[in-house]
Amino acid sequence: MTPHELKSRIRSGSLDRRQFNKLLASVGIVSVASPLLAKSAGASAPLQVFTWANYNQPEQFAAYTEKYGQPPEFSILTENDEARAKLRGGFRPDIVVPTESYAPFFMKDNLLDPIDVSRLAHWPELFDKMRNNKSTMGANGEHYHLPWAWGTNGVVFRTDLAPEYVGNPTWSILFDPKYKGRIAMRDAPNGTIIPAALILKAKDPYDLTDDELAAAGEMLRKGRELVRFYWKSEAEIEQALAAGEIAAAYAWSTAYTALKRQGVPVEYMVPKEGMPIWLDGYSLIKGGSAPEQQKYDCLDAVLSPESGAFNIRKLSYGASNRKSYALVEPQLLAELGMSNPDDILAKGLWTKVVPQATLRKMSDLHNRVKSGF
Repeated sequence: MTPHELKSRIRSGSLDRRQFNKLLASVGIVSVASPLLAKSAGASAPLQVFTWANYNQPEQFAAYTEKYGQPPEFSILTENDEARAKLRGGFRPDIVVPTESYAPFFMKDNLLDPIDVSRLAHWPELFDKMRNNKSTMGANGEHYHLPWAWGTNGVVFRTDLAPEYVGNPTWSILFDPKYKGRIAMRDAPNGTIIPAALILKAKDPYDLTDDELAAAGEMLRKGRELVRFYWKSEAEIEQALAAGEIAAAYAWSTAYTALKRQGVPVEYMVPKEGMPIWLDGYSLIKGGSAPEQQKYDCLDAVLSPESGAFNIRKLSYGASNRKSYALVEPQLLAELGMSNPDDILAKGLWTKVVPQATLRKMSDLHNRVKSGF
């Protein structure tokens, strides 16, 4: 394609942003946005969304893209604490997608603007339990976190490599000496300490006493000798489980679904000691530069039944919108254990805001255990 042809296609709108960036990448140029393309598409300004991997799919923003001619621009976050630190350091996108239990810390740091939910057409369609979450509301009932995608934290294991755990769902598989060198744990305090706390029957696994933390630390130090690696990306455990390199891993349901589709003999364990439920949602960042209406159009787009149905089908995540489930095949819902989401939400161990002092102790303990201390 000649430079003249390239310019002509951009101006005419026949070359979209993804095609444009792919073309630039082929010659060694990386572009996050093209002002010329954005202008031709009709977006008044690039909307910047700071979110997790897999939360930047076109289908999740279809209504927004249809209106503005292009999807938002994305920055990828990998940990809530890292995202919070980056925002405190001056990074100012328009929207961030924290986990619900971390959102109050973003609020405490005055990083977020309240959300006027009356401007959102899909807000009334969300599960009541999620809409009425007091932990992410302001003193006068303002909403700072829109619930969107949710799921469970459990164990994915190879049924052929650990057959004794078929029908025996317990976090203890991750601490079984039989599987030394064949265990993977998530590289996050909640991913190591919470399972230990549940096995130890801590009174509140999200607010551990010093004695309970000490007991969890002792268990984790013994367990460290069994761990092959601490993972940051689900791709790491999917590859290791598929290859038989590990027998079990702390994981989310998405890893299980991906492996089942590959024909790998795995099960997703719902541990008898309790299975935490996580909830990710959208928040408006104070100081974001995109027009306000553009931000709200993005929020309403991701809350749509269609966006939620995509998350269920393709990512195996639950949707906050009740209407999403009617758009998904009943057989798939049954395979994912989501035929009755109300029951899961009622019985699950909902993640809670960990007190700041406890969170610091948990982070310190996790890092010391990982480092061999």
